[in-house]
Amino acid sequence: MKRCFAPPGWGSQSHDRTAFYLHAGTGITLFLVGPGVPFPLSVADEQGLDLKNVPRALAARDTRGFIKLIRRKGSDELVGARILAPEGGEQIMEAVLAIRHGIGVSELASAFHPYLTQAEGINLCAQTFGKDVAKLSCCST
Repeated sequence: MKRCFAPPGWGSQSHDRTAFYLHAGTGITLFLVGPGVPFPLSVADEQGLDLKNVPRALAARDTRGFIKLIRRKGSDELVGARILAPEGGEQIMEAVLAIRHGIGVSELASAFHPYLTQAEGINLCAQTFGKDVAKLSCCST
């Protein structure tokens, strides 16, 4: 995990741009895939979700950040995840366990996640592999 300064454009009257946001990651990242890495870019598929689509972030009035899940192309296997958010370190453990225990993206998408928690963002991001979550109501699955 890394502490990051908020990117440009994230500052507002209620939020200081110099505030720290946690970047948490596990597994592969498409930025690291290249020569000498045994996981070619052509076999990975990624989906991202802005926190503006996560009800808890809306309730907290802090929608800055994103969640990204990376799966093996043509399968359901989760191979990586990246979270840049104020609570990124709290959220990443679900993805770590999913990778370690072979829990697929579709299982994450269909698993129960308590409403109005940041962890619900993992569920919503997993759903983006099959549908546009921006079109869901806040209480749909």
